Amino acid sequence: MKKREEELRATTDRIQESIRMQCTRSAGPIDTHFLCSSVSIVEPSEPLLVREESTLEQVMEMLQQNRVGCVIVTDESEKAVGIFSERDYVLKCFGKIESSRTPIAEVMTPNPVSVSLDETLAFALTLMSQGGFRHLPVVDDDSRPVGIVSVKDIVDYISNSVLEDLLNNDF
Repeated sequence: MKKREEELRATTDRIQESIRMQCTRSAGPIDTHFLCSSVSIVEPSEPLLVREESTLEQVMEMLQQNRVGCVIVTDESEKAVGIFSERDYVLKCFGKIESSRTPIAEVMTPNPVSVSLDETLAFALTLMSQGGFRHLPVVDDDSRPVGIVSVKDIVDYISNSVLEDLLNNDF
């Protein structure tokens, strides 16, 4: 396990360095100024937080009431220790869990990949693409959740920016 974590860290460091270098050049169809912007530019949503002992039923009600796709699971010191999403429910719970009283800690994805507000959007998108997930917790230096960014947030930001530019452009 330790070797895997070291390999992941080395890969992450290599990706971050490549992104920093690429920020001085053009890269693909999206302006590098956008990709090199910090995650904070998309104004990450306030995350829904639940404790490890919360039940599956409580968490599903929160997701439904708040019309969101995931919650961040925290420990007693409010540090992010897991994430639970619609996908977790479908893959780990539906038809498999008999009790809605199951603690969320038993079905969450532990140790979620996260970013800080000053990470680049390119790095956040790379993590989501490589990891195959749509939500990325945003944490402070103490691993406490301060936001959540989704692929939809980024697409909405791009769409709104393009629309605003088109509406404000004199032809």
